[in-house]
Amino acid sequence: MAGGSSRPGAFTEKTEVKRKDPRLHILYVSLLTSAAGLLADCARSGVMVHPGQGTEADVRSLKGAPLSVVEGGKIRNGARVLTYADGTSFQVEGETSAVVVANRDPEPFERDIQYWKHHWADHHPVTTPIASTKDRHGHVLHQFLARDIKTFVVYDRSTGIVQRVVEYGR
Repeated sequence: MAGGSSRPGAFTEKTEVKRKDPRLHILYVSLLTSAAGLLADCARSGVMVHPGQGTEADVRSLKGAPLSVVEGGKIRNGARVLTYADGTSFQVEGETSAVVVANRDPEPFERDIQYWKHHWADHHPVTTPIASTKDRHGHVLHQFLARDIKTFVVYDRSTGIVQRVVEYGR
């Protein structure tokens, strides 16, 4: 009798089943998840050239050709604003076309002003109205500003919804 007979003297076949180490499976899944997260972070609109750390050439190499370029108007003389389809825009100026302002749409988790109030609690932020946004009904948008990190968000005070995240270099 072959195989699994328990009679003494009977032929027994030992079959070792090699099982993969479950730690390797966990490591593999973790690496895949991390890689997917990194790719998602790079693809999102928040990939930025930060003010004071890049030039127009850096922006164009990272994001490609802008959807539009605006010069003059309400911006500084000699400055340009490059706007992209993903909602990001960059103000560049000077001989080197340095990035001086970068702004973007908020990420889904950043859309409520409460997020920023908690996130910046140690930065002593201030809220001020933005007079240039006043509409004919008297409604005005506000900025929630953290001066020490040179960043503010533009939000509607009546709803608490954040519309833009803005970094500046000066």
